[in-house]
Amino acid sequence: MIKITVKNLTGEKIMRNLKKILESRYLNIREYYGLALKLTEKIFKENRIWIFYFLVLAFAASVDDVFTLPVGLKNTEWIISMSLVLILSVSYILFYRKVVYKIEGKEKSEIKKVFFKAVIWGIVEVSAINLYTNDYFKNKIPDIIPFLAGIMCVVIYFSFLYFKVLYISRNIRLKDTIEYSFYLGKGNRMRMFFPLFLSEILFLQIYLWLDFLLKASVENKILILLGAFILTVFQTIFKILNVALEDVIYLNVEYMDRKKMSNIEDVRGQQ
Repeated sequence: MIKITVKNLTGEKIMRNLKKILESRYLNIREYYGLALKLTEKIFKENRIWIFYFLVLAFAASVDDVFTLPVGLKNTEWIISMSLVLILSVSYILFYRKVVYKIEGKEKSEIKKVFFKAVIWGIVEVSAINLYTNDYFKNKIPDIIPFLAGIMCVVIYFSFLYFKVLYISRNIRLKDTIEYSFYLGKGNRMRMFFPLFLSEILFLQIYLWLDFLLKASVENKILILLGAFILTVFQTIFKILNVALEDVIYLNVEYMDRKKMSNIEDVRGQQ
């Protein structure tokens, strides 16, 4: 039986023992946050190229809010902005797999195998965001449609909280992914939802406060650009932490399900 002492684990110890910790028992929210923070620290130390890549992409996407192109180039501006957001979304979904494979001690994450799946996810995610933020759609589509679509998205999201990590980290068919993610969610929805909800609320509070402090009261473009960069750094740190948190919770629930199935098989074998 592994004794969980998350606060005492540092450096290589956390990576060597993380999988064993997640396999030992269902963890509590405090332990999830503790492991996610230590894993995030490890990610930043060992994946500097990825982190730099995320920062550059996110900053390039945020510059759109600082510098406005002439009216005639609005469509070009929109295409560039959406392309950057799509690339960033695809990159992050691939990073979920990389982190899972790191936790499981696998040398290669085989990103090429799931690149197409990540692109599909990115398109769906960006399209959903665009439906609510694009002025063209706001003017052309009745208000009731985004409202109903929002309710549907919430219902689907809450029913398949484990879908995203499973979808990108396991090489299984879409039908099996949907069925297994729904199965994992039974009795475990709040285990995933509550920690993510709390972290999102905290992020929004800090982000909006920083946004007001760094941008709203400043008129100088250079200072606004500096503020945008600071916000990008904060946003990237939070996103990596969220990836780590989701992966940790997902693997804990999956490992516990495997353990339960193994125990059932052992009992059947003894009969």
